[in-house]
Amino acid sequence: MYEDLFRKALNIDDPWQLTNIDFNPDGKRIDIYLDFAHGCKF
Repeated sequence: MYEDLFRKALNIDDPWQLTNIDFNPDGKRIDIYLDFAHGCKF
């Protein structure tokens, strides 16, 4: 649900992958975890 929103808002494109989002409203914190496809060169 939120993954698509964050991908678009943060302009996350290949080779980057959004792997997880942890939202804690009580702690006022959003943790966004990114990864990249194995074998990518930067």
